[in-house]
Amino acid sequence: MDNTTEAELAKIVVDWLNLEKWEVYQEVSYGWGRPVIDIVAVRGQITWAIEVKKSLSLALIEQAHKHLYQANYVSITVPDTSREVKGHFIAGRMLNHWGIGILKISRRGILREEAEARLHRTHKGLNLRRLLNESQKTFAEAGNSEGKHWSPFQETVRCLKAFVESHPGCLLKDAVESINHHYASTAGAKTSLVQWIRTGVIKGICLEKEGRYLKLYLSKG
Repeated sequence: MDNTTEAELAKIVVDWLNLEKWEVYQEVSYGWGRPVIDIVAVRGQITWAIEVKKSLSLALIEQAHKHLYQANYVSITVPDTSREVKGHFIAGRMLNHWGIGILKISRRGILREEAEARLHRTHKGLNLRRLLNESQKTFAEAGNSEGKHWSPFQETVRCLKAFVESHPGCLLKDAVESINHHYASTAGAKTSLVQWIRTGVIKGICLEKEGRYLKLYLSKG
């Protein structure tokens, strides 16, 4: 599976979880500038954080370890290989010590659970649940190479684009006051959104100054 991407591996995991009746969220961020969890699965009161990588490494183990304080189950997913991987034995001991599960994907794309994740009853997954949003189910594929993930800012941008699409040439002030946004105030939202549109961080929307008013239109960007 040398040519298989992380996104392709993650899709196998997502499809398997869906078949097992888990509710699946992808690329879940802890917040601005914080780590992103590849996959979060929810079933009943249980949350499961899963990291997907093309190879086993200490960095992957460290990443999974951070989720122990947020989720009931934590697992890693890597390709199943017959080659001897340097450090595999000690890595397995570390994962077992912390109760982190191991999912393996064969060359044929078949997933098997090599080691079950241990249930962490003390954490309940409550903190992780607060980070979940319906948009995370489809907004970005787990393991995507662009670093794309849902965030409160992304949701604001989505709402803004939808409003501008239905109201081309609308005033910036009217748009901000009509949508749900993550900013603390209308003034703060207007200042930030103007900056992000002008610098190209927000694509697909352009600002036009007409007289003393700033109006919004969809663009090809």
